[in-house]
Amino acid sequence: MVAPAKPSLRQWLLWVSSAVVFTVVVVPLSFYGLLHLDHNSHEVEPGLIYRSAQLPAAEFVNLAKRVGLRTVINLRGENSGREWYDDQFRAAQGLGVGFVNYRMSASKELTPAQMAELAQILRDAPKPVLIHCGSGSDRTGLACALYLFDAGYPAEAVAYQLSLRFGHFPYLWSGSWAMDNSLKAYRDHLRAASRGLAAAGN
Repeated sequence: MVAPAKPSLRQWLLWVSSAVVFTVVVVPLSFYGLLHLDHNSHEVEPGLIYRSAQLPAAEFVNLAKRVGLRTVINLRGENSGREWYDDQFRAAQGLGVGFVNYRMSASKELTPAQMAELAQILRDAPKPVLIHCGSGSDRTGLACALYLFDAGYPAEAVAYQLSLRFGHFPYLWSGSWAMDNSLKAYRDHLRAASRGLAAAGN
C-alpha cells in the first residue's frame, strides 16, 4: 500500500492562507450581511431607546408607528438633498416625529465637551427615540453606550452597545477605535471632575 504523499510547502501555505482569508474576510462579511437583513435594528431600553442602521423610508415609518416613535437622532448630520436624508426627514415630519441631526465620524474621537453635548441631547429627546447612523454599528453604538452610562447602567451593559454583536469591530486599521476611546475619555473626564470637586470640598 502506497503511503499518501505529504503536502508540499506550497500546498500547505495555500491552505493556511485560504483559512486566514476565510476567517478574516468571509466570516466577518457574512456576519455583517446577516446584521443588515433587518438593518441592524434593535431595542436598547424597552419602550424608550431603539438603534438601527439607515432605514429605508417605508421601514422607518413601520417602526415609528409600531413603537410610537417621538424622536429620531441622526448621527450622520444634516444631508439635505440626499435621497436617504430627505426621505426620512419627510417621513418623520409627516408622522410628527422630531428630527435631531448630530454629525459624527466613526473614525474621529469626540471631545469630552462633545460627549457631554450628545449626552444632553439623548437625555432631553422625547422618548421613544431611534438613534441611527449609516450602519448602526460604531457611531450608534457610542451614542447608545453613552445613554446607558449616563443612566447608570452596569459597565457590562454599556460595553455591550459597542460590541461585535452590532457590527462594531475596531480592528487595527479601521479607525473605529475612536468610538471606544471617546467613551473612555469621557469616563476619565467625569472621574477627574468628581475627584476635583471632592478635593475642593475638603
